[in-house]
Amino acid sequence: MHVWNGFQHGINFGGWFSQKNNNKEHLYTFIDEKDFATVAEWGLDHVRIPLDYDMVESKGGILRETGFQWIERAIQLCKKYHLNCVLHLHKAPGYSGDFQTPNGEYVCNLAFHARYISLWKEFARRFEKYSDMLAFEIFNLIPEESMEQQWDKFISHTISAIHETAPRIPVLVGGIYCHGVYREPQFQLSIAEPIVFYFHFFEPIVFTHQSAKWVKGMRKDFHIQFPEAIKQYRLTSAAFNKAFLVPFQNCHSSNMEKDFIEDNFLKIVQFAQKKQMPLYCSEYGVINQADTDSTLRWYQSVSAAFEKYQIGRAAWNYKDMDFGLIDVHMHKILHQIIPLL
Repeated sequence: MHVWNGFQHGINFGGWFSQKNNNKEHLYTFIDEKDFATVAEWGLDHVRIPLDYDMVESKGGILRETGFQWIERAIQLCKKYHLNCVLHLHKAPGYSGDFQTPNGEYVCNLAFHARYISLWKEFARRFEKYSDMLAFEIFNLIPEESMEQQWDKFISHTISAIHETAPRIPVLVGGIYCHGVYREPQFQLSIAEPIVFYFHFFEPIVFTHQSAKWVKGMRKDFHIQFPEAIKQYRLTSAAFNKAFLVPFQNCHSSNMEKDFIEDNFLKIVQFAQKKQMPLYCSEYGVINQADTDSTLRWYQSVSAAFEKYQIGRAAWNYKDMDFGLIDVHMHKILHQIIPLL
């Protein structure tokens, strides 16, 4: 397995430049310099920073210089505390970055594609000087499995445009179906390095997203522990949303703490080995509705699999966003979670 050095142990600063009202007070107070210092003290080597396009671009496509200045400031703080950085575009023009939008339309829309590439070329132009500590994650959540061929062309064109200006900046590429681990991706990238294959891991969903109001089919008062018998997860998953059952198709054991996770990693590990690409998990974590003992057991299990396969990762999330590690509900176990990140 190719190891992505410098991006093995990270944390997400979600909610700072994305999914929030980016007014001046929020930008100054949600994350500040002491948070970069804290992450460095934890022994982590990078942060992942999601951002929404409207921080740097108006609806009419006019660039917003103040937004780029905030990104520059964040990168400079990373450098000050010897942290690397993944810059992730969570919301793009015409695309919400979540499950509520028919995402396939934007992969095929030439006008959107041109504007999207133009924005990434601007990122490349401005931040190429940070090639030694910066990576770009170019999109978020493409659910439709029918979009595989179009997705291949879409990301190939985008990566080529980025590397024309910033050839040394690694670009993170994910697969169809929400960058899941369920099957080997089928795209045929003919792009030179540097490319990193990434995925998200929140399995089993009925545990990591229990009671989540935004998850289709999830009961809002539902709670379950980890580990439970695999039969219990199957029954609950089937009752809520049959899509939750997909990860169990890859599991041939009753051991939820080891075999379930490793069996689900197997296809993307084999894909990364075949393509000779590093492997990276850009989001993983447990909602604050779960009990802390179960949360700790889940982190221990996932961390063991990451270490076995030498997978870099960034936990979701540093604070707030329903998954915050420094939030009050995690105080009891935070000292045990930090070494697992």
